[in-house]
Amino acid sequence: MADLPPLPEPFQRVVSPETGLVDPDWYRWFRALVDYAGDTSDLDTGLAGKAGRVQVDAWCDFVPKVVNGDIVVQQKTAFAGTIGSSVTDCESGTCSVRVKIDGVDVGATANAVSTTETEQTHATANTFTAGQTISYTISSNSGCLGARVQINYSRNLAA
Repeated sequence: MADLPPLPEPFQRVVSPETGLVDPDWYRWFRALVDYAGDTSDLDTGLAGKAGRVQVDAWCDFVPKVVNGDIVVQQKTAFAGTIGSSVTDCESGTCSVRVKIDGVDVGATANAVSTTETEQTHATANTFTAGQTISYTISSNSGCLGARVQINYSRNLAA
């Protein structure tokens, strides 16, 4: 990868007040930064022959007025993955939340939702394939308001 040029002079304006255009020195620096960011040759070489990479992410949902029932988080997922855990809490009241893949419970225990944040690990029936639906079921609602549900998942990326 090529080195970035030095930054233009400190306190030099990025945009000229007279023309409204980006200063030529800054433009060259920004252009070099874009070229530098786009050059992945070292990264590609370093990853050659390595196993697939894992991306960890989460689906997050907020339910202001909680009612018992099902909420779809992802209709027909575009990729396969594993749900590792779910995190819940609420502003007031209590309820239970059960994470599901195509309507089948993930793990053995529901999240007990209250004003205290809790995380439930899901180790069984927790893998999904592309095209499956991820949802959760709210039950045992007792004055629950402002429920937050976060479903943590991971997926393999191609090498």
